[in-house]
Order: sequence, then structure tokens, then C-alpha cells
Amino acid sequence: MATSGTYTFSRNRDQLLTRALRLSGAIGSGDTPDSQTITDAAEALNGMVKHWQATGIHIWRTTEATIFLQANQVRYTLSSTSTDHATESFTETTLSAAAADGASTISVTSATGIATTYNIGVQVDDGTIHWTTVNGAPSGTTVTLTAALDDSAASGSRVYVYQTKLVRPLKIISGRRYNFASAIDTPVNEFDRIEYQELPNKTSTGVVNGFYYDRRGGANSSGYLYIWQPSTAIEDALKVTVARPIQDFSAAGDDADLPQECTEAIVWNLAANLAIEYDAPDAKLARLQDKATQYLGEIDWAERELMSIEFVPDIR
Repeated sequence: MATSGTYTFSRNRDQLLTRALRLSGAIGSGDTPDSQTITDAAEALNGMVKHWQATGIHIWRTTEATIFLQANQVRYTLSSTSTDHATESFTETTLSAAAADGASTISVTSATGIATTYNIGVQVDDGTIHWTTVNGAPSGTTVTLTAALDDSAASGSRVYVYQTKLVRPLKIISGRRYNFASAIDTPVNEFDRIEYQELPNKTSTGVVNGFYYDRRGGANSSGYLYIWQPSTAIEDALKVTVARPIQDFSAAGDDADLPQECTEAIVWNLAANLAIEYDAPDAKLARLQDKATQYLGEIDWAERELMSIEFVPDIR
């Protein structure tokens, strides 16, 4: 018996909507929903998936990110428009020659991974990272900066380049202090709001030992990360494991930002929501809700990380 040999089954936004509308009774088999029905159903789909974020469905959207620290800075804003710098992926290189204060071009050891408009940070001699963007494609290993250096930088100074800023995390699951020179990760503590507020001196600088993350800090469009102690060394960064938001369904052909395993949970839960909107009979609604609960429960169970639980007494 021959099998397909493929593992790529997926359904895009309008395919999910059409099946959910069919299950809810809003359309018949073979019918094509009109544009207003698609608009209404897409609104319901996005609202439902965003609500799922609050229920703890995070494992499929868990990722690693790096937050670049500046000396003495206490709070970092995490969002796609922040002036602070955090990303899921970056390129690291070094200066191949010293650069003067006010220089608008730098020479790097390697230009691989550097492209126009990318964010670029250069360690400068005053102990900070000068952040700007790449202005045009590199010429060999010469990179043009949008904003000139605000201090001199020695040969061998580190240069960090990345394209996309980290979106506001739903949750920071863990954090590690990372030293670029040694490439060593050191776990740090996670504080809750009260624990952080009770710290006696939040601006005393030193080595980062912990963090507190307020995901609602920036009017729900950005999160605020507070570190303790504020770092004195730009050789350190904070690496974090984060749960990022689920991407929107914006267009007809958008695939779900969720794995194949979630297809039935999406379709049946959306069908149950739409059935209420389209006044489906109570018996039909009850059947839809039963299946929706079953599929979402199974996905929720599969999403749980298998790990031990440790109870530690509060000895403060």
C-alpha cells in the first residue's frame, strides 16, 4: 500500500473559515461565503485565537530572544517599535579597524548577515553600544551607518546586527545572563511584581541577577522588563525564553501561526462561536460546543511542558 510521503497538510484562513461556517450551519456544502460573511468570520477567528493566548497555549510559540543591555539602564521596553534592542536572531562580528568619533562608516571582520535598514550596534569606548541602522548595502566589509558614531571605537570591538525587533512577549519564561566574551549562560532569578518592588535599591549597578517583566507596562502594546542589578558591562546580554503572541489572520491565504495539530481545535471552536451568532438550534450548538471543548482540551494537554515541580519555602 503506497503512502503519500508528505507531512505538509495545512489550511489557510479562508479554508478554516469556510469549514467552520459549514459546521455551524451558516452555509451549505459547496457554498461559497460572501465577502461580509468572510469579514465577520475572520473577526471571530482572530478574537478567538487572541483569547487563547490568555489560557496558556504558549508552547508552540515559545522562542529564544536576546536583550542587549546598556550600562546602568534599569528598564527595557519590549515591542516591535521600541528604541531598546531585543531580537530572536542576530549576527555578531567585530571591527577590523578602529573607528573615530563621528565616523559614518565602519570596517567589519565579516559583512555576512548585514543588509540595508538592519539595526546595528557598535560597542564604543565610553562603555555603551551605539545603535543605528545600516544605510545601504555593505561595500565589501565597509558598512555605512545612518547615524554616525557618538564616540570612538577600538579595533576588535563587537558589532551586533539584526533585522527584526522582538514583539511584546506574552510571558518571559526564564532568563540567563550571557557573557559575549566567555559565551557562558548564567541563570538569573525571576521576580514577581511585589518581590521587585521590595528590592531596596533598584538603581545600584553591578551584575544582572534577576528580572521582573510587566507585560502590560506599555498600554498593552509593549512590555516593560526591569533588571536587577542594572548592568555595568555591555559584554553581558540577557537571553530569555519567551512566549510570543500568535500572529493575526490578516489575509485569505494566511496559514495559521499554529501547528497542524491545532486545525480541528480551531475549526470546531470557531464553528461553536459562529453558531451562536447565526442562532443555530440549541441541540446543534451543544454538539458543537462538546466537540470544541474536546479538541481544545486535547491540544491544551499536549502543549504542557513535561517538567518537575519544586516547592521552596519563603524564608524572607
